[in-house]
Amino acid sequence: EFKEDIVKEADYGVVGTKKFTCKDCGYSYTEDINALGAKDNEIVLQDGKTLDKTYDGSAVDVSDKFSFSGNGEVTLMFKAQGADDNTYAATAPKNAGEYTVKVSVEGTAEWKAATKTFDFAIAKKVLTASGTKKYDGNATMPATLTGVVAGDAVTATITMTSKNVGATVQSVTLAGADKDNYVV
Repeated sequence: EFKEDIVKEADYGVVGTKKFTCKDCGYSYTEDINALGAKDNEIVLQDGKTLDKTYDGSAVDVSDKFSFSGNGEVTLMFKAQGADDNTYAATAPKNAGEYTVKVSVEGTAEWKAATKTFDFAIAKKVLTASGTKKYDGNATMPATLTGVVAGDAVTATITMTSKNVGATVQSVTLAGADKDNYVV
């Protein structure tokens, strides 16, 4: 008749050991205890957190937005929605548009590796345009924009329905390197 003792507990990724000792003669031997298998892991967006934002000139902030089990290393990769998967890059987007972030967490002894994608949008920032001018015989005038992010290159031109006094606004056109981040 053998007495069974646990010499070393099995854990996730760690083989344990059991020792069996005969109660009468003292003969003993050991056996391995199989390591525990890694558990499935799931990446989720934390309650109350969102990736969507309005353009403000800064990159989207994804810090502390996701939860998962374990302490595996996290990798974040970004691409424009609909772009090929080989276009993922580590740089977080800052310009207005629709994007996908791929969140990957490395496996640990206790938790399996996991990857999940999340779609989000950076909305265009709304600007206000205003302008006045003295009659000069043409239907366009430069506009003064309110709400432009400091350092952005964007200008506006107002086109009136006619060149005559009392005409109404037909359109406002944005120009400049950062124009696609705004709407008037």
